[in-house]
Amino acid sequence: MNQDLEAAEKEFSQFASQNSAIDIKEQGKAMVEAAATLQGHLIAAESEYEGLKQIYSDNNVRVRSARARN
Repeated sequence: MNQDLEAAEKEFSQFASQNSAIDIKEQGKAMVEAAATLQGHLIAAESEYEGLKQIYSDNNVRVRSARARN
């Protein structure tokens, strides 16, 4: 049964390469990785913004810039 699965995966991979089909497993993995990267950037930007707010007033150019990026 494992051999059948491996053969089917190989056949699908060859088909996908020849016919520009997407690989659902890899596409899903790429989407999860992209979402995780974006979430990381968001957390970093929010942390920077909160840190700047503690140091500067809300009207400070650095605070306004950080707020605009969020």
